[in-house]
Amino acid sequence: MLTGSARHLGGSAPALPEACQIPAPDGEHVPCLVYRSEEPEDPGLAESVVLVIHGGPESQAKRNLNPLVQALAAAGHTVLVPNIRGSVGQQAVRSRAGGSRSSEPDVRNRNSP
Repeated sequence: MLTGSARHLGGSAPALPEACQIPAPDGEHVPCLVYRSEEPEDPGLAESVVLVIHGGPESQAKRNLNPLVQALAAAGHTVLVPNIRGSVGQQAVRSRAGGSRSSEPDVRNRNSP
């Protein structure tokens, strides 16, 4: 590592993100990054999922070293980081969803079973 950002991972390798697409009720797909540790501290957490939503709409989830995401993954959680509609890079999806700056479709997506 070039910085000390990963020093709190206890020597374990950072979790690498996997890109995925989650289907939404309106037929669109929400792009997400999924982080899982190869050597979790507590394997009993393997079935738990933590949803981390970035600030926006001026930002987006990117493949970077986020200490919070890494700590959650290192503990054993699966961490899902979506790029909700309205995020930078998601304008075309927002336009197809009605053209407003509202994130209402994504609020419904997060609250759907």
